[in-house]
Amino acid sequence: MKSKKNVVQQAGWAMRRWAGWAWLGQAIRRHWLGAGVVLAATLLFFAPLLPRITTYSPGGDAMFNAWTITRMQQCLMGQNCHDITDGNIFYGHQHTLVWSEAQVSTAVLFLPLRLVTDNPVAINNIATISMTFLLGLSMYLLAMHLSGGRRLIAIMCGLIFAFAPFRMSAIWHLQNLSIFAMPLAVLAILKYQAAASKRTARWWLAALFVVLLYQCYASWYQMAFTMLAVVTLVVGLRLARQVSWRQTGMLALVVGLAFIAVLPLAKVYVDSSKQNNSGYSLTEKTLYSSSLKDYAIPSSDTLTGKVFYKLTSHKPSEQMHNGYNPDSQSYHGATLWLAALTAVVLYIRSARRGGTRTPQFVRSRALAYIFAAMAVVGVIISLGPFLKINETYVYILKSAQVPYTVPLPYLLVELLAPQLSFIRAIGRASVVPLMALCCLLALLPHVVARAQSAASRRYRMLGCVSLVLLLAADILPIHMAPMRPNIAQATYQIPAVYRYIRTQPQVDKLVIIASQDVSPGESNYVREQMLWAGYHGRYMYNGHSAFIPRDYQATMRSYYDLSGDDFASMRSKGLGYVLVDKKASTAATNQRASQLPALYDDASHRLIAIPQ
Repeated sequence: MKSKKNVVQQAGWAMRRWAGWAWLGQAIRRHWLGAGVVLAATLLFFAPLLPRITTYSPGGDAMFNAWTITRMQQCLMGQNCHDITDGNIFYGHQHTLVWSEAQVSTAVLFLPLRLVTDNPVAINNIATISMTFLLGLSMYLLAMHLSGGRRLIAIMCGLIFAFAPFRMSAIWHLQNLSIFAMPLAVLAILKYQAAASKRTARWWLAALFVVLLYQCYASWYQMAFTMLAVVTLVVGLRLARQVSWRQTGMLALVVGLAFIAVLPLAKVYVDSSKQNNSGYSLTEKTLYSSSLKDYAIPSSDTLTGKVFYKLTSHKPSEQMHNGYNPDSQSYHGATLWLAALTAVVLYIRSARRGGTRTPQFVRSRALAYIFAAMAVVGVIISLGPFLKINETYVYILKSAQVPYTVPLPYLLVELLAPQLSFIRAIGRASVVPLMALCCLLALLPHVVARAQSAASRRYRMLGCVSLVLLLAADILPIHMAPMRPNIAQATYQIPAVYRYIRTQPQVDKLVIIASQDVSPGESNYVREQMLWAGYHGRYMYNGHSAFIPRDYQATMRSYYDLSGDDFASMRSKGLGYVLVDKKASTAATNQRASQLPALYDDASHRLIAIPQ
């Protein structure tokens, strides 16, 4: 018979288990509407893609990212892979999977999709839609915390972070979409700071570690930007005395542990960079940095942008990726900047006026100052090593006709932290001010409510709705996900030859011939070859990455005539099979291939064992 003491202990454990899961039900009840709106907006935006989710690809980097995560999944499952750095491209070279963004954690996040499909196109499209939703959801959750549960403003913040012009320039870049971890990291820090018990605080520290670990293993770029936001926030909280030295130390420890956890992968990446003499010049980094005009010119994707281009002499074609940055956009909306500035000014005025100050208001004011500083720092970093007002960073001193340039703080990063030389598209750092501006928007209701008189509060909802409408017109896109005009050319189904290769374990170490490809390391041809390498898992000589092996492109072009010397060269590299892409090859190449015995042949491909 159970003792009374045992019964009490078991009841206590049961209550604790129930309490451990009770938060989930509370979270669902509180956030289902906001999450539902963000999800509906995401599905509406990607509506043209949904019927073609298993076959459509815009090509380019979308194919490269599809290969990256599916090859990483193959390595995680031990399918013809030695370790998680073992890309199956550029056969003969090591660690090719980390020659660019390895996206380990993103591959892990979507590994369950392997239970239902192994189609790289489908996996990439589902990941793109899901991570866009996570962008909006993460910012919504952070804004709900900052605004004190004001759902309308929080939803708007989520939609801005997911669909701002900054996002429209990189819809298909999975590594950029992984930045959904940044608002979650900020939320975890703020929850830790406000935790009512040591147990709750430990849980939020653990959550912060998991989020940072995800970000570190998802993208080197986004890791750097997230760490910039995290460090700015922690330093600001300490300067504002919102966290104790002990709390600061614990946060620093968690950040340090996340860095340490990613060091093995980082070391491989750095070593590969040195071996391949990788690095980007200051000129390249300045080209891919933001300009001041990028922050001022409205996006042609928005209603405000359409009106702007109609009323001015500017043409939308001039605004290729928002003006003068060929990689990303930096327009975050004049309305959003104005709302953020209003919040900061009102908080400053409230500090000067004095009066009753609740701990919550003091905390909100400190956070407003911190996020304002974060926005400024993010803008300065995104401008790169030299100031660009328009498209150039070189100016002429008219009085003496002497050229000059204006160095910016990021130049010190180049000089003092060469480890960050992998960052070429520094303009992507404008995601930091985008998040900071959304946070200031979420903090605005606190100070507005304090500044308003009792008589004017009846107009608060009207003002809030008006602000949301202005933000939507200024920032949100007025179109769905853009699809390639010729859908047939963007439809990719797994070729029959790759299904055959996958069933033949002995067929490995391929070289794929597409003799119409004049740039076999950069073209869409090679990206498609890599796309299907994420399906069949075999090693191949072909490839594309941030690093291109020396003489690779010249060697590939020399193979196009399939001569005896070519086969001797292929054998010397350890290759075993030639796959001729008939539709992407010249008549001369197809004629030569037809004279060789084939293991597999159809209207599109001919598979040949390299003759001895």
